[in-house]
Amino acid sequence: MFCNGLIIDKKGFIYLAKYNNDIVGSVALERISDKQYALTRMGVESGYQGKQIGQLLIEIAIEKCIELKLESVVLYTNQVLTNALNLYFKNGFRIVQLDYVPYKRVTIKMELKFDK
Repeated sequence: MFCNGLIIDKKGFIYLAKYNNDIVGSVALERISDKQYALTRMGVESGYQGKQIGQLLIEIAIEKCIELKLESVVLYTNQVLTNALNLYFKNGFRIVQLDYVPYKRVTIKMELKFDK
């Protein structure tokens, strides 16, 4: 699921959601620069969706970004993932110009900017 060398070893962070002793969700923050990270590997197992686990994961990721005093956090997603898009919009992310496609299915880039 995660490659430690791609995230942790490069000053990134991984958070896992546990529910009744099962790992049911994850989110990672991948370092782009000292001022910007990318929110990646966001997901909740289908049987556990609708329990606010995704919301908790994104809140933890955003709190870490604020703690790190980042200028922004970006994410790459697909326009067909409406539940994910709604979660991102609800948490302040906005669509920005797609300047890079890190994964084959990416159609949208979103960014959350933090006050300085």
